[in-house]
Amino acid sequence: FRRVLFRSMVVVPLALFLAYLLRYGGQVGTGLIRPTPWAPLVVVLAALVAWLCLYELIPLDCFSEGWHLPTAVCRIVVATAIQMGVVLAIAYFHNLFYSRLVLAYFAILFCVLVLLTRAVAYGVLRMRHRAGKTRRVVVIGEGRVARELVYRMRRRPELLFEVVGLLNPWIQSGNHQGGDSA
Repeated sequence: FRRVLFRSMVVVPLALFLAYLLRYGGQVGTGLIRPTPWAPLVVVLAALVAWLCLYELIPLDCFSEGWHLPTAVCRIVVATAIQMGVVLAIAYFHNLFYSRLVLAYFAILFCVLVLLTRAVAYGVLRMRHRAGKTRRVVVIGEGRVARELVYRMRRRPELLFEVVGLLNPWIQSGNHQGGDSA
């Protein structure tokens, strides 16, 4: 889900700007150039690189294993904490000093905005499912593998698949394995 990753990347500078806005109010311009004019750029780049690396290690799209809100919240909170650790380490090594309040606001806003984008994406997908804008799918096969495939397709709303049934071509018609015999 490349769109989810792109939205997360857009959220980084937005969250930092909002954090500066919350901290400095109408004096955002002076807050952005303290202590150095390029300091916010370092934070954005460090946060972006950290998030990209974490995105490869942790399923942060929140859809790849099925949508489950508590799991999504836990993953994003943990990833944001790791991301902030990377940002703080890079700021420390470059002797950049930030307002702790700006960094706290940034972490909270980033986490909330990322979760919000995931929830909106999930809501849009659910609306498309309810509106019937899905692909109807028949799974061919039987047994545990077929049931697992059906389960996984139903747990992944971004696929927009509606499983309408299982088809087993190896059972001949009229060859029932039930208790219908007389």
